[in-house]
Amino acid sequence: MRLGQGFRDKLMSTLVAMGHACEEVHLEVTPEGRVAGHIVSDAFRGKTQMHRQHQLWKELRQRLTRAELARIVALLTVTPAEIADD
Repeated sequence: MRLGQGFRDKLMSTLVAMGHACEEVHLEVTPEGRVAGHIVSDAFRGKTQMHRQHQLWKELRQRLTRAELARIVALLTVTPAEIADD
């Protein structure tokens, strides 16, 4: 198994358990085994980026260890409309 793939899978499962559909979550493993990605969801509509990130990381802190959290490079939170604007 590629370095970080197991953690990527765990993070995906965690985000799905938090209510995000698999097709909303896009994750990649860095060469160092860390994980980065983005979540595209209508649930973010009407919320500021700060509010989205605060909610996301509050829940992640409840579900993952500090060591696991440190393996997350970044998780962007966007709506489908924001993606379409590009």
